[in-house]
Amino acid sequence: MGCGGSVAAAQEPRPRAQASNGVELVPGQSAIIRNCPNARLNGEQVIVQEYNEGLREWTVKGNKFPLSAGMSLSAQFLEVVEPAHSNGVELAPGQSAIIRNCQNARLNGEQVILQEYNEGLGEWTVKGTENR
Repeated sequence: MGCGGSVAAAQEPRPRAQASNGVELVPGQSAIIRNCPNARLNGEQVIVQEYNEGLREWTVKGNKFPLSAGMSLSAQFLEVVEPAHSNGVELAPGQSAIIRNCQNARLNGEQVILQEYNEGLGEWTVKGTENR
């Protein structure tokens, strides 16, 4: 069921924190864990979920345990895969996005990966992530 172009790449106000490579972190972004004291996590790709002001850490999720359950990591251990743009976000295949304002309310808040844009419909084909 389509949502009429309601996929947004996390464009709402968000916490500001910089990854190890100096790029601003935002929810829904892909990042790679680097220089983590838990060495087996290094090199793992994760999706940034939310910022915990109290801990000053990001909740991230990945495909392998313990990342599949969600973990808290400091921004210094995260390297952004694709920088986010706060104004005029250009959507591209492979980019992570969060569904917003969809008529099918169950889909709102779901994280997806953009697959292909259909010019005729003005909609993206998306694939759900296994991180939720």
